[in-house]
Amino acid sequence: MAVMADHGAVIERIRASAEEVRRTVDAVAPGKHGVSPREGEWSVLETLVHLRNVVVMVYGLRIRRLWYETDPVFADYDESMHRQATMDRQPRADQLVAMIVTEHEQLAGLLRELPDDRWNRVGRHPELGEMSIEFLARRVAEHAEEHARQIRNTAVEVREQARRRARAVAEEFRSRGDATGWFERVYATAHGDAGAVPWAALRPDRNLLEWVSRERLIGTGQKALVVGCGAGDDAEELARLGFEVVAFDIAPTAIDWCRRRFPGSPVRYAVADVLAPPGTWPGAFDFVLEAFTIQVLTGELRGRAIQSIARFVRPGGMLLVLARGREPDEDPGSLPWPLTRDELSLFERAGLRAVRFEDYLDRSGDSPVRRFRVTYQRAIQGT
Repeated sequence: MAVMADHGAVIERIRASAEEVRRTVDAVAPGKHGVSPREGEWSVLETLVHLRNVVVMVYGLRIRRLWYETDPVFADYDESMHRQATMDRQPRADQLVAMIVTEHEQLAGLLRELPDDRWNRVGRHPELGEMSIEFLARRVAEHAEEHARQIRNTAVEVREQARRRARAVAEEFRSRGDATGWFERVYATAHGDAGAVPWAALRPDRNLLEWVSRERLIGTGQKALVVGCGAGDDAEELARLGFEVVAFDIAPTAIDWCRRRFPGSPVRYAVADVLAPPGTWPGAFDFVLEAFTIQVLTGELRGRAIQSIARFVRPGGMLLVLARGREPDEDPGSLPWPLTRDELSLFERAGLRAVRFEDYLDRSGDSPVRRFRVTYQRAIQGT
């Protein structure tokens, strides 16, 4: 059945708006879903609960009633009660998104079968007045678009609040001459709330996953080391690939968090300092992952950390470095401070060979971020 071009556009907008919600939520780290930017404001999760409830129990239900009934009267909807009742059941963001997308797809399919002359069928709300199928269909898309924007804004504010807090703690410790003690303070005062730790995404890093998939990385029979493992997700991903993994962090609270998050994990989590690592680690690992740790160090600590990390790689082994990138004449801004190619060249001076240097814009978040992803290898003696 052919539909009017304008109605076809409404149907397509319904589908597209649901995909916009999916993409927007996918860019938000799971650890930030339940964090409110300010007291009384909705978290990403609460926004999704509202969006799912309204599209299913208000717009979707009313459109279906108008399909079959003549002049129905629409009951009022207690949005806040249903939202709180859903939140009390501790829903998951991915499940909510799946239901939102499914409902949008079902409504789009239903509307595609609706003759054009029936789009003006009307029902009545006791307080809000008349509502047609066309009005409700347009609201389905508009409502999803509005809340996709809200989710983006919420995620940005939550992340920036965590960064401001971490920067303040880091500055406090540096002013006392302690350049690394602030990591433990950030974790300890977060009390297990990933929203208070800016880098705690609670999922493997996307830049790592993309590289792993492209390189078809298999770790069976090999040992891997994760530098500054944080909440442990990258380490768990390497273990899933078959590596025997050691993952360390300078913050004891972070390591305790990893062990509680992944009980029974094969990963050996350890408290250690990259600037003074255990004596058994140099030359002990086939694969080393350094993801975004060097960039939060300053001055001569960067060079010391690079030298130490390079020594972990055994002959024939590989190192993957992930970092923000910048040009030498660019303002480094505030923590985290992007690295330059010259700084990363210290890995080569430490005996590694750069196999591949990727300089690209990571567009997975709300704004593009310049990344360096560099693969290094230590030569086997005599080759």
